[in-house]
Amino acid sequence: MSAKKILDKLEAEIEKPDFKNHVVYDSSSEGEVSSIWYALYDPDDFEDGEFPEPAGDKWEEALDQYIEDAWYRFENNFSKIAKIENGMLALYREITVESIPRFLYFLQKGKTIPSFKGIGIFWSWDKDKAEAHHGYVGHAVLIKGLVKLSDINYASTALKNLNPALGVPEAEIQIKKGSLVYITEVYSDNHGKTIWEGTVEVKASINKNILSALRQVVQ
Repeated sequence: MSAKKILDKLEAEIEKPDFKNHVVYDSSSEGEVSSIWYALYDPDDFEDGEFPEPAGDKWEEALDQYIEDAWYRFENNFSKIAKIENGMLALYREITVESIPRFLYFLQKGKTIPSFKGIGIFWSWDKDKAEAHHGYVGHAVLIKGLVKLSDINYASTALKNLNPALGVPEAEIQIKKGSLVYITEVYSDNHGKTIWEGTVEVKASINKNILSALRQVVQ
């Protein structure tokens, strides 16, 4: 199985009539909206040298062109970088822990880590772009997981990867709340060193402990 199945589902999302009504304005700035608008025109097109406000058919044309270009870039990058393993998508998430040995102990034993905020539903399909966004307290580790293709939130993933503010920097995959992630590796030392390998099943959640619903998978 290749990444094409994922791309087909994402492309189906961007072809929906209401997709372009959300892709730019969700988490994007006025500057990013303007850059999409300006790409279609030259100041010499207007007598006063000023651009009109984005609106009407011309804005639709500019937005359609932006989506086409953004999809082309995303499709190429995803095809080259995303990996399918055992029929599942490999994804990555950076977290910070107070103690790496303690974290690995609880992970290996399948026990709850007290006070841990959660594994979350936002991951990255690009190992190099996975990073924590809530500050660094303690030590950063990178988790590699596998998720079933049916557990990907395709609508949200399509929006985030084509959004001008989020797409290239984050390479995000959003998975469905409650879906299972199979953790297979943990990296440290700036993510260049594997410090744990195994298979542990974790339920993706929001505002729950990372190990509140997991079990070791028997090989």
